[in-house]
Amino acid sequence: MTDTTSTRETAPSRLTDRIALITGGSRGQGAAHAFRLASEGATVYIGDVLDTDGARTAEDLRSKGLDVTYVHLDVTDPADWETTRAMLEQKFGRLDILVNNAGIVHVTDIVDEILEAWNRLLSVNLTGAFLGLKTMIPLLKSGTRSAVVNTSSIFGPSGAVGYAAYAASKAGLLGLTRTAALELAPDGIRVNALVPGGVSTPLNANEPGTGVVPETPMLRRADPAELAAAVAYLVSDDASFVTGPSWSSTAGSGRADRDSETTGGGQATKEPSTGVCTATPASTDPCRGGAESKERRKEACRYPSASVVGNRAGENLRVDITAGSDECDVPIANV
Repeated sequence: MTDTTSTRETAPSRLTDRIALITGGSRGQGAAHAFRLASEGATVYIGDVLDTDGARTAEDLRSKGLDVTYVHLDVTDPADWETTRAMLEQKFGRLDILVNNAGIVHVTDIVDEILEAWNRLLSVNLTGAFLGLKTMIPLLKSGTRSAVVNTSSIFGPSGAVGYAAYAASKAGLLGLTRTAALELAPDGIRVNALVPGGVSTPLNANEPGTGVVPETPMLRRADPAELAAAVAYLVSDDASFVTGPSWSSTAGSGRADRDSETTGGGQATKEPSTGVCTATPASTDPCRGGAESKERRKEACRYPSASVVGNRAGENLRVDITAGSDECDVPIANV
């Protein structure tokens, strides 16, 4: 079992009396989340299909005085989700925190991808999170300032050779997160996505070479405890006005979305409340076509929900990429 403890100090008990469910909680990143949230006062349930590891993790954390219970939960099985929901409803009548952390990975070029393997990966990484949200929304609505965190990946916004299924699933999670944040905001439920870079967990133990480490300015993988600290923040009241965006934890890697960056004399900013990128060029019109314009659009608006604001023929122009507009004569597939 991955060591769930850390020499890092935990914050004061921000999560006292909160009820949390973490999928994929038997080991690695999920176990670290369980340790951190329980250390901050939450009553934590970890769900997984690795029953032996899960029971051992829960027992280890209870021996440290933490309130952690293991439940069998196959995130691809609606019946398992319903069983877990019924248990939580009977015991507490609510759920305050949902961390969709369960995930699997395999490395295969698209041409060699097997449909069965593709479907299996998406069923765990993406459909599993969807089922979790769908099933637990009624309990989250009854919760205390409820919050959801979906675990995406640096490969979600960037892609990676050999990771078609994995990257597609993690990109899908970003879209699911933004949509859920919009739908659930009126109910006071916040939904965010964690976007890690390389992490030292059993999931990537067999990753070819050193993975994304050479592209990481800090030249190392994250400790799971570092990501757990981010999750604890996102589900706490300290993040009470944070919902919808992806929360990058990548040690400066350029693969992930950045909150702001300057490109080609203009400024591209990602609004924290909406996740929308707006690019305002200083002197070069991004809507005049040509190779340079294409590259500037790629540089300035790489976000899944994005728009380019410019000026053409003296008129204000807003090009909504997600709506499929072709006003700039740049095929959307090339952006």
